[in-house]
Amino acid sequence: MPKLEVCCYSAECAIAAEQAGADRIELLCSQRRGVDAQLWNIAGGA
Repeated sequence: MPKLEVCCYSAECAIAAEQAGADRIELLCSQRRGVDAQLWNIAGGA
């Protein structure tokens, strides 16, 4: 079964993704290419 993975740049986005059934959510600090630093892997393990 396919999994839904979502990258978010705000807490609001992460909450919406969770409510929509995301299996894995990454909360990132920047949208700029090359500097996406993962802040918190909310669901699904590291």
